[in-house]
Amino acid sequence: MALVPIVPIENVGQYGIVTDIPPFQLPPNAWSGGNNVQVRNNGIKKCAGFVEVFASCPIPPHHIFPVADSTSVYWIALGLEKAYVFKNSGGSWTDITRTAGVYTSTEEEGWSSTVIGGVPVMTNFKEAPQFWAFASGAYATGTKLVELSNWQNSAYYCKSIKSFKTFLIALNIEKSGTPYTKMVKWSNQAASHAPPTSWDESDATKDAGEYELTDTPGDIIDGLQLGESFMIYKDDAIYIMNYIGTPFMFSFRMLSPTVGILAKNCVSEFSGGHFFFGKTNIYLNDGQKITPLLTDRLRREVFDNLDGDNFKKSFTVADYNRNEMLACYPTGGYSYPNKAVIWNWGTGTLTIRDLPNPTSMGFGVAFVSTDSDEWDDATPEWDDAGRVWGSATFAKGAENLVFCVPGTSTGVISAATQANPVRITTATAHNLTSGDKIIIDNVVGMTELNAPAGSAYPAAGVLYAKIDATSPETQFTLYTDAAMSTSLDGTGFTAYSGSTGNIYKQRLFKDNDGNTEDGANMRSYIERTGISLTQDGTPDQSQVKYVRAVWPKMEVSDTGTVDIWVAKQMFPEEAVTWAGPYTFNPNSQSKVSCTVSGRYYGIRVESNANVDWTLNGLGFEIEDAGYR
Repeated sequence: MALVPIVPIENVGQYGIVTDIPPFQLPPNAWSGGNNVQVRNNGIKKCAGFVEVFASCPIPPHHIFPVADSTSVYWIALGLEKAYVFKNSGGSWTDITRTAGVYTSTEEEGWSSTVIGGVPVMTNFKEAPQFWAFASGAYATGTKLVELSNWQNSAYYCKSIKSFKTFLIALNIEKSGTPYTKMVKWSNQAASHAPPTSWDESDATKDAGEYELTDTPGDIIDGLQLGESFMIYKDDAIYIMNYIGTPFMFSFRMLSPTVGILAKNCVSEFSGGHFFFGKTNIYLNDGQKITPLLTDRLRREVFDNLDGDNFKKSFTVADYNRNEMLACYPTGGYSYPNKAVIWNWGTGTLTIRDLPNPTSMGFGVAFVSTDSDEWDDATPEWDDAGRVWGSATFAKGAENLVFCVPGTSTGVISAATQANPVRITTATAHNLTSGDKIIIDNVVGMTELNAPAGSAYPAAGVLYAKIDATSPETQFTLYTDAAMSTSLDGTGFTAYSGSTGNIYKQRLFKDNDGNTEDGANMRSYIERTGISLTQDGTPDQSQVKYVRAVWPKMEVSDTGTVDIWVAKQMFPEEAVTWAGPYTFNPNSQSKVSCTVSGRYYGIRVESNANVDWTLNGLGFEIEDAGYR
C-alpha cells in the first residue's frame, strides 16, 4: 500500500487570526477563527488565565493604576465616589478619598490618570484634578487625595490629564461651567516629586499657557506623550504638540484631519509608537503616519459587534512583558469589555480573547496572597530590573496586567417585593465569608429591622456593605451613602427588589497566571477552514481530497489532551461540516486518524480543560480523489 503524503503547514503563528477575508482566499498558515489564544515563538498558544490578587476591593473601581517608591508598589483604585490604595507590602486597602467629600464621577466620563515626577495625578471631569502627595522619598497610605496644588480654579475641570516632559497637560477644559472642548492647557514646569507651581496662562513669569485646536469641529478626548512629542487625540483628528521654549512654549500641527479616537483611555504607548482604538479601526501612530491595523483582518469582527451604548467604556492597555497591546471593548449587550483584540508588536499578529468585563486595567507588580510581600523577592529583582520607571509609567519586578471586575455575583435577592422582602443575615446564605466587602445592586429599597419607625434607605441605586464577623450572626455595615445608617446589628436587614437583585464581591485579578479563569476552565480554540492544498502541496479548489489523518505538532501541559476537529466543504458558500472531536495527547500520540473528504478541508484545535497547549505546526495526510 502506497504511503499517503503528509502536506505540512508551518509557521502557524505568522498571520494570527483573519476573519475579514474568506478562508479559501487565505494563506494555508493563516487562521480563520479562534478565541483565547496568543502568538508565541511563531506558534499558537492558549492564553494564560487569571487569579485573584490583593484583597476584595471596598468599592467598585472604575480606574486602576500603579505607582512605586523605593520600597513598594501601590495600586490606586478610583470609584465613582471614593478612592482607595493598596500597598503590595501592606496587604490591605486604605481609603484615600479627599477629606472635602465624595466625588461625583460618572461612568460616562470616568477617570484619567498620570504620574509626573513620582506624583500621581487624576481627574474625572467633575471636580478639580486630584493628586497623591509624595513626601520624604515615599508614599504614605494615610495620606488623602487633595486638589492639585496651584490648579488655577476649583471650578475648572478637565477631561484628561497627562504628563509631558516636566509639564502637566490638561485636555478639554471646563471653566466655571463654560466648556472649552478644544482647549489644551499646560502647567508651569514641575520639580521632582512635586506638582507644578502654576497654571496661570496670564502670568508672564511662568511657563503655563493654553491653546485651542479649532481647525476641526471635534472635541479633544485624550492625549499621550510619544518620544519628544505629545499627541492630542480629538474625536475627528490628531495633533502633534512639540516643545519649542519661550515665549510660545509649544507648537501645534495636525497629523490627521480625519482619524479620531473612540473614547478616553483608548491610547497606549509601545516601543515605537502609539496603539489606539479609533472610531472605525484600531491604529498605530508612529509620529509620522497613522496606520490601520484591522483592515482585511479583524475590522468587521470588532466593529460589527461593538456595543453601541457602552463603547465609551472601551480602553487599551500594554503588556510589556509579552510585547502585546490589548484593545478591550464590550460587544452587544455587555456593559464593560468582554473581548480584547491582542496585537503583538513583535510579530504584527492579531488574536482575540475573552475578558471578565473589567472596568479598567493597569500594568505593574502584583503580589498574590501566596506570594512574597517583599519587594526584593520579585523577579527580576528591583536592582536588576531593566526598565526605567518615569513620568507616566513604571515597570519593575514581576509585572502583570491587573484588572478590576465590577462585581462577581455571589448570590441573588429573588422573589422579593416590598410586601414580601428578603432578610439577609448570614454570609453562608450568599456564598460569602467574613471580611468580604460586598455590593447589593438592583435593589428598590432596604430597611433595617430595628430602625426607627418609618425609616428607609434610598429608593434606588447601589448599596455597599461589609460583612463583619463580630458576632455569631454576621453583621452588615453600610458605609458609602450618607443617607444610610452607618451600622446594622446582627439581626440583619430586609431587602426588596422590583426584579432580581444581585449580591457582588468587588475583585481584582492578575492576568497571565495559570490555565483557568479564577478557577473556572476556559474554552480556547484556533481553527482554519477553506484549505485546498493537494497531496503535492499545491492549491486546487476543484480537486476532491481525502484527509486520512492530521499530524499536530503540539505541546500540552502534564498529561493533558486537546480536542481535534476536522472540517470539510465541497463549495465555499456551503456550511462547514466538522468531524470529531478526536482526543489528542501529544505525549503519547503522533496523529489523529480520520476520513474526511471535500474540495476544502480544515482543522480546529480546542480545549475546555485546565491545560496549557501550544500548536507549533501541523500536517495533513492527503489523498487526491480526482475531479467530481
